[in-house]
Amino acid sequence: MIRRFTLSLFFSCLILIVVGCSPNQAVDEKQATGSGTLEQETILGLVTSDNWEEAKLKLLKPEFKNIEDYNEILAYVDARNDYENEKVSGKISYEPIVMKLNSIDLDTYDGKLKEEITAFKGELNDEKNEYYESFYAKKREEGEQKQKELDKIYKRVSEEDKLKESLKNKDYNEIASLLVRKMDYDVESKMLYYFAMSEVSRKEGDSDMMMYYLQSIPIAYEGEFSDLFLKTKLKIQSKDKWIEAERDMVRHRAEVEKMFSRVPPAIGMTASEVRESSWGGPDKINKTTYEFGVHEQWVYSNYRYVYLEEGIVITIQE
Repeated sequence: MIRRFTLSLFFSCLILIVVGCSPNQAVDEKQATGSGTLEQETILGLVTSDNWEEAKLKLLKPEFKNIEDYNEILAYVDARNDYENEKVSGKISYEPIVMKLNSIDLDTYDGKLKEEITAFKGELNDEKNEYYESFYAKKREEGEQKQKELDKIYKRVSEEDKLKESLKNKDYNEIASLLVRKMDYDVESKMLYYFAMSEVSRKEGDSDMMMYYLQSIPIAYEGEFSDLFLKTKLKIQSKDKWIEAERDMVRHRAEVEKMFSRVPPAIGMTASEVRESSWGGPDKINKTTYEFGVHEQWVYSNYRYVYLEEGIVITIQE
């Protein structure tokens, strides 16, 4: 009797254990199978609704880093977030955005966003190419217009005759305008140009520029107009003082040449290295701070830009 009761109790407990454990085991298996699914659906939902900033912030959280195709989705969301923010500002930095998209290998990636990423990448490249075509077309147009103006200014029936007439009349403004294009390849024209500009500066009351141009004519120079140059210079100060001034100018020009001989900015440089480059410091810095880091756009003259992420150069636009 006792033995029968014991066996009955044993089987009852065994049934309870099996029945009691099965639901928990099923839950554990379900959780293991669905790991990351909820997070991925959340991200895809934000992408579908074009909520790029929130999607990016979530992707930086630890619990979202185990979703399928994490690196590709993060790169795409990051690029779209930058594009949408910069589109609002009216100035889009295409190169950094394209670099982020290019980090996605569309030949191997076959995730749910492949078609969307491919389409956006194509649209962005078309937009970038259109922007640069418009930009360079505008620069060409400006250059052509400037050249027309220069041609109109410097068009002469006989420049030699004009020069002789201007020298006779001591029209130094005219002399300078006639020689400015020849001074880079003709020494006599350069010396006469400097002298003409010194006379123009003197008449305008700018003694500093007058001295600068006269110092640019070596005291030992011997040319067609050297007597005129020397006579004018010695009325101002002695020969020894002119020699000393020339030496100071040579030293100054050497320092300037050394400065401009520095290397231009390069990808991988630090911010301090860019400042020490031939471009020097920027005219303006546009800084954007995100949760994941700092993006900077350094603006230089002549439409030159340097882009930095966390103080490191990633793109250079000239």
